Amino acid sequence: MSKPRVEKSREILEYIIPTKKVRVYRNLHKKTYSVKQGSLVRCHADQVTLRDCQFIVSKAGQRRVRDERRKNVHAFIEGYVVDTSEADKIVDGTLSDKEVMDGQTRWGKAYYNPYTCDTFINEHDGSPIEQSDYVDMHIGMPVMTFTNSEWGNAQSWEEWEAQWMQFVEEQKSMEKSNG
Repeated sequence: MSKPRVEKSREILEYIIPTKKVRVYRNLHKKTYSVKQGSLVRCHADQVTLRDCQFIVSKAGQRRVRDERRKNVHAFIEGYVVDTSEADKIVDGTLSDKEVMDGQTRWGKAYYNPYTCDTFINEHDGSPIEQSDYVDMHIGMPVMTFTNSEWGNAQSWEEWEAQWMQFVEEQKSMEKSNG
């Protein structure tokens, strides 16, 4: 029996128990993401947003990929499915769509390549990623991650933005005094 295919993260909620975690992996045959809860694939999705995420790589599966030079399902991102707009509001706050498209987003990028990496990797600094507050996945695009530690000690978007603006002003002031 064919599993339902949805476009958006909020549509996944119809096929899962929202209070339980799911595991999401890229389905290379169907060119989509498979959303698994418990031992069953519940649906396929073109876009998935998760919160309270863990990045999981099965070492045995990874070893099989490397030995056989043939991909298999062994890497997942586990978390709770959320509506993308909820995550975007927390991550990007009051930024307009244009500002986000212009690169002002707080989302970071992650990747995993079983032939070259042992874990998921933060594209910005090359460090391993084990967990993230939010992950946003769209078919054909990089996996986007956001971790609250990127906010420093800020407790909200507004507080983070105020701290960032203060930092920018301090940098400008230092440049003037050094220039």
